[in-house]
Amino acid sequence: NVFPYTFLVADDDGVCRILDMRQQTEDLTPSIEVDTSQVSSRASQVEGCNSIGSVVFSPDGNQFAARRFGDVQVWDIRQTNQPVASLDVQWFPGQMDWLASDDYVKDQFRTAFTTNGKIVTGCYSADFLSWDWKNNKIQKHKAVSQRTPRPPPEPGRDFSKRVTVCEAHPNQEIVAVVSTAALFIFYEPLQ
Repeated sequence: NVFPYTFLVADDDGVCRILDMRQQTEDLTPSIEVDTSQVSSRASQVEGCNSIGSVVFSPDGNQFAARRFGDVQVWDIRQTNQPVASLDVQWFPGQMDWLASDDYVKDQFRTAFTTNGKIVTGCYSADFLSWDWKNNKIQKHKAVSQRTPRPPPEPGRDFSKRVTVCEAHPNQEIVAVVSTAALFIFYEPLQ
């Protein structure tokens, strides 16, 4: 975090709050509060899908990403009336009521910014993606080993296979992802 005195927190209702610890410690009124559920998306169609499983500041601290079950939103802390970018990550028509009743919609997919500002986040079926949100370019990846006997089934059949954690190296284009019970390291060489 560029600003070590700030905390970014989110809740199950889709609200993100930035707390500035330089304020009086008795008054923890958020400096900035953003309700991501006010942005029209498929998530608002299913109860519980507004829950935020991951929030993270950009490397420069001017934006943050909020990951809900089905989407990622990028917000600029200097202009919080609407997200500067939004991406549908995953959605399973016909199965959303079942996923909501079994609390899958609250699964956490830890999201990260890379040093060059891309967002990396996980999905079901051992998939993860890197999103250049400024240019709206998406690259999809699979986190599977050659030792995996067969590729995971397509989404909609097995929700136990998922990339739950994405972390980025602070100085290089290296990303670590956790897929079910395995750790994978990916490197994007400079071009």
